[in-house]
Amino acid sequence: MNNAVYFKADTMMDVLKIAYKKRYTLNNVVAHISLNSWKRDYFMKHWEELWTFLHYDNVPWNNNNAKAGVKAFAMHRRGVKGQMHVRGIIEYLEMLTVSQTCRYRNISFLSFLRRKKGIWENVLPKTLPGFLPFEQAKLFVYRLKLQTKLQWNKWAAVERPSFIPPGPDITYKDDGWIDWDDWMGFGFLPFTKARTFMRKLQLKNSEEYIAWRTGGKRPSNIPYNPEKTYKHTGWVNLRNWLGIANKEKRKKKIRIHD
Repeated sequence: MNNAVYFKADTMMDVLKIAYKKRYTLNNVVAHISLNSWKRDYFMKHWEELWTFLHYDNVPWNNNNAKAGVKAFAMHRRGVKGQMHVRGIIEYLEMLTVSQTCRYRNISFLSFLRRKKGIWENVLPKTLPGFLPFEQAKLFVYRLKLQTKLQWNKWAAVERPSFIPPGPDITYKDDGWIDWDDWMGFGFLPFTKARTFMRKLQLKNSEEYIAWRTGGKRPSNIPYNPEKTYKHTGWVNLRNWLGIANKEKRKKKIRIHD
């Protein structure tokens, strides 16, 4: 140690350059580069992370991206003349995070907000942290144009990327999940039009309805589980859905007149 040759390192980047040029390991750096105590502790703790850019494509070796992100916030603060509330700052930072992510992935921010583009685009699947948010995952599945649950099962078993859960009904149970028809992107009719369609079928009871629903005759624009799809847009019950109650009322009126 006493015979070691020390190198002057004023900044963290100087240390990285020296370490890379000399092919130093962590112990070499600690032994051969003169550092303040806090810098030494930092390198001891984060040595492996400092070389992440050597193992992944498109990961910069500098912090220019971070500087660009901070610059955007600094410009916003200047624009509002420093008059910011905590809630406003949080909302702005959330939008800035999404905007900057779209920027670096070459995705139109407006298209993303309009659900025309997905956050998974232009990026390696393995770099995404876990499963996509529900709406983004559903958008991805919409584009597959799957028609049945069986098609989903086959696709999920072979081609499913890591950012799409194998069991979305479980993963998104409390985060937007409705049913499989909604998940696969079938465009359903509005409630009143769908109910009119169902009543024209003149199904008499729940047994006939179940037989019709599972018999392959249901069009793609009529949901498999209407009680979930139309829960907040008009659903009452199955009798109302099939028009059974209306038929019974008509029969009663006829009997009264007779």
